[in-house]
Amino acid sequence: VQDKIIASIGTTVYVFDKTTYEHLDTLKTDGKMISPPSPYNDALVYYKANKTELYSYNVETLESTLIEGIPALPSTGLKDTTWVTLTQGEKAGKTVLATMGAYTDSVFYDPEDNWFEMHYPDVEAQGVLLQSLAISPEGLLSIGGYMRGASIYDTNSESYLHNMPTFHQPEGIGFMNGSTYFGTYTGGVIYRYNPEKPFNYREDITGNPGIVYDIEDDQDRPFVIKNHENKLFIGTIPTYGKLGGALTI
Repeated sequence: VQDKIIASIGTTVYVFDKTTYEHLDTLKTDGKMISPPSPYNDALVYYKANKTELYSYNVETLESTLIEGIPALPSTGLKDTTWVTLTQGEKAGKTVLATMGAYTDSVFYDPEDNWFEMHYPDVEAQGVLLQSLAISPEGLLSIGGYMRGASIYDTNSESYLHNMPTFHQPEGIGFMNGSTYFGTYTGGVIYRYNPEKPFNYREDITGNPGIVYDIEDDQDRPFVIKNHENKLFIGTIPTYGKLGGALTI
């Protein structure tokens, strides 16, 4: 963009001088989707951060600006961000910023007047690839999806107990004291599910499944989860661009 290079590694974006390769700035984003330059100001690009906020970034001044006065963006990761010219509706013929979330939830945004519109396309859900499989001593088969989603299948009754289409990608699955532990990407977050309690998926400690531990320390993918003497042993690899996996007990 102009005389800058914008390089994304996971949720970190680096800005370099195109000629000298000097590192000029670092941005924390939600995913690696940075828009092409704005047709209204070729120094501006747009990105999402803090889960639901839209920001502009000026490559000349190296300043980020929160876009205020608009609704929250989809909390899921963006799959694309670009500029499109609308063909119908009140903004027909106008070029706007378009983003699409993980479930096809789409946003149109006009930076000239802060016009904002959300769309939920009527599309049929498709199956996902399996990322992980593990069966508990009690016969509950936990199934992790790529890049998202999880299910719990009872091999005794040959029926699905729960489907969680928005669950974070399970990399490793382990068991201890009757509970199932999911090691999820991104961020190395560990969820616990107790089949003896009411099902209530939440992204905090009160959920079932719910978060019991966030490994942090730049760890990203908990591939191995084993139990021994009432302890979980969790092996992880770090985030993109990092060396140094961890063993968490």
